Amino acid sequence: MSLTKSWELSVSKLIAKTWLSNDFHQRFINNPLAILQEAGLMLEEFVDAKVVQNLASGKDFQYFI
Repeated sequence: MSLTKSWELSVSKLIAKTWLSNDFHQRFINNPLAILQEAGLMLEEFVDAKVVQNLASGKDFQYFI
């Protein structure tokens, strides 16, 4: 599996975990870099990670950027 696919799979699992745990969901929104590091996903220091939620549709869509 390529590094990109492996990274995508890991992030997908983290996002799925946010659907199962409100506490994890809040932690992921408040500090996504810490969550990524806990999962073993390291980013360069200049990278900023954000979670953007789309609540306007009445559904909780999350985008990780």
